[in-house]
Amino acid sequence: MQYYLSKAKCNFLVAEFDSSIVGFIAVDQKSETMATVARMSVDTCFRGKRKLIATRLLQEAFQFCQECGYEEIMVEFPGLSKTKTHRLRHCDVKPTRQEFSVARQG
Repeated sequence: MQYYLSKAKCNFLVAEFDSSIVGFIAVDQKSETMATVARMSVDTCFRGKRKLIATRLLQEAFQFCQECGYEEIMVEFPGLSKTKTHRLRHCDVKPTRQEFSVARQG
């Protein structure tokens, strides 16, 4: 976590429910115009809500990247050996139900 917080255009975001961390996402700088999400996890105890929590974490990461001036964000799926790159000017950050909160650590 300190790695991401020590860099200006990086961040580590956590999702909380009842004062417990239930998920996290890490945003790292790949280049001046591209960020990458290489780490993301949601607690398996939240069946049925994992997709909602993951979506909200990604939305917050996209918003952070837009605020930092990134043009693209690359999402890596290590277990699947896949990557997906999104152009940020075409990505809408849509609100979701607020059953948990996402806190920026930086």
